[in-house]
Amino acid sequence: MPPRLNPRTRGLLFGGIGLLLLLAVLLLFGRSEPHEPEPAAPRAPAAPPPQPTAPPPAAPPKPAAAAVPPSDAQRSEADALPPSHPITPAHERIQLENQYIQALNDAMDLRDGAKLRKLAAQYRAQGFKDVDKLGEGYDLVANCLEHPGAASRAAAQAFFDRERGSNLRRHLHRHCLE
Repeated sequence: MPPRLNPRTRGLLFGGIGLLLLLAVLLLFGRSEPHEPEPAAPRAPAAPPPQPTAPPPAAPPKPAAAAVPPSDAQRSEADALPPSHPITPAHERIQLENQYIQALNDAMDLRDGAKLRKLAAQYRAQGFKDVDKLGEGYDLVANCLEHPGAASRAAAQAFFDRERGSNLRRHLHRHCLE
């Protein structure tokens, strides 16, 4: 009966055999180009590649013309064309909402609770759809900045748990719950 190998030696032996098999497979099948046999007779030397010809000399640059403002006729033609993407009242309303949100975020980053509360009231007064309840969320952040404590933290936690899709959750977490 042959002697049994200890587990460490057996692992090294199987690992070595596995590496050798992997190396053999890579050598046999790992070549990206097929092996071409050596040609029996030398080939005739190929013709040398054609030499590029020098490009013709460039024409001297023309002097720059003086800048002339467009005539009135040219201006009226440009103004007569419709804009490529017309700005509608709906677009202006979206832009106004985005400006309010940016102003609210700026006040929050500056940790200015009074300005945040004032802007949140103006935001709500504009009558935006406010599906994410941003007005309420910004008021909660303002409460946390102005009156930190258990009451503002509990209100922020309730909003955080209830409004799972709101963009303000991360801000509430940073300013109220940490």
